[in-house]
Amino acid sequence: MGGRSVRPRGGWPNDSAAGDPPFDDRPEPVPLALRKSHVIAVPRTDPPGCNGGPQRGDLIVTLHTALKAELRDQLGPAARRHGYRGSAPTWRKTNAQGDWVVVNVQSSSWNTSERIRCTINIAAVPEPWLRWMRHQLDARPVKSVSESHGLYRDRLHPTGAPDGADLWWEAVDASSIEAMVADMTARLEDVGWNLLDLLLTREGIRRRLEDGNHGLFKRASVPALFKRAEALLLMDDGPSNELDACLAYALEGAMPGQRENSEAFDSWVRTQAEAALAR
Repeated sequence: MGGRSVRPRGGWPNDSAAGDPPFDDRPEPVPLALRKSHVIAVPRTDPPGCNGGPQRGDLIVTLHTALKAELRDQLGPAARRHGYRGSAPTWRKTNAQGDWVVVNVQSSSWNTSERIRCTINIAAVPEPWLRWMRHQLDARPVKSVSESHGLYRDRLHPTGAPDGADLWWEAVDASSIEAMVADMTARLEDVGWNLLDLLLTREGIRRRLEDGNHGLFKRASVPALFKRAEALLLMDDGPSNELDACLAYALEGAMPGQRENSEAFDSWVRTQAEAALAR
């Protein structure tokens, strides 16, 4: 499972109410043997365009419709077998602690009438992380947990993609869309579902933090932010020397533009840890 190491803009994902920037979905120069097929054609029941033929937008809709159908028929049942709920393009799973994992099939905004490109985004959203986001939003609840809320975020890539290459699936007709979704489903079976089950446990997500690997985010690039994540996962155990060390490191390593936010985070986590003693 490859992917570029991305430095968050202004902090860890969704460290502000505005959220983080979306993943880069610009086309990659990927050599795929899918260039000579045609987009799916369907009879029009409404008046044709002024040139007497189908309009460009109709063909794009047809590709998206075929993709949605394949996701429903292939990936959807696989997700439900693994305990997920939802429908294309997003499925979610939760546990008794209120932690979430999310699978999202993202379509490129650069899709055209001749091809459609997709990737699979995966995320883990621990409840303490959601609590912090809710605090930042003045106690308003997060209405629907999405991939962009993830403390852990990553992508799955097509079978055979080189490590570190952010390659997307690509399709241009009915048969290639069917094959594309079949490979998506296979990749989730190979590496996705098991990883997400691990990340749905506190031990599992802490292990990834200790390894310095949170998917798209690596400790080597953002060490202070990793300490903030560790502090969030420690705070419900109450005050401790380990928690103090994480918060001190995170505060000392905060970027100048994030100093005020980091101080607010430090204060909030300490308050949560004190409250844990009373429970």
